[in-house]
Amino acid sequence: MKYCKRGHKVTEDIIVRDRLGRVKDCRLCVRTRAIEWYYANREKALSWCKTYYSKNKKRISKRVSNYQCRKKYGISLKQRESLLKQQNGKCANKGCETVIKKGKGHLDHNHCTNEIRGILCVSCNLALGITKDNPVILTGLIEYLNKKELDRAAQT
Repeated sequence: MKYCKRGHKVTEDIIVRDRLGRVKDCRLCVRTRAIEWYYANREKALSWCKTYYSKNKKRISKRVSNYQCRKKYGISLKQRESLLKQQNGKCANKGCETVIKKGKGHLDHNHCTNEIRGILCVSCNLALGITKDNPVILTGLIEYLNKKELDRAAQT
């Protein structure tokens, strides 16, 4: 068994090689050295991070959004945008004519099966959330509104 300079067991899968293929270090040593450098030069590292972030804010934001979309719903941002395109850029609720800008809107999904139903505007998404996606509550609200409209029409 081979060991690196710091005494870690070295196998072929944890060796870090230079451009010429020579053994440089093991991955554990590289990681340890990076962490030690970070704590010794924390201000410098944070300054570099801030500079990098300010220069690449849009790219980082898009990458994070894509990761979150994939992790939470299992689809990419491109698939999300094609879904919005299928909806002609409007809210998935047929009774709502709100235009949804690219990258905006709420991805509506079934909370039990995680199946995606469409992209909703903020108002429609809130309405579904408040009623807990319960069709009985929504139907009851529709009947309530219709009854109130009929009562008001009868009074005039």
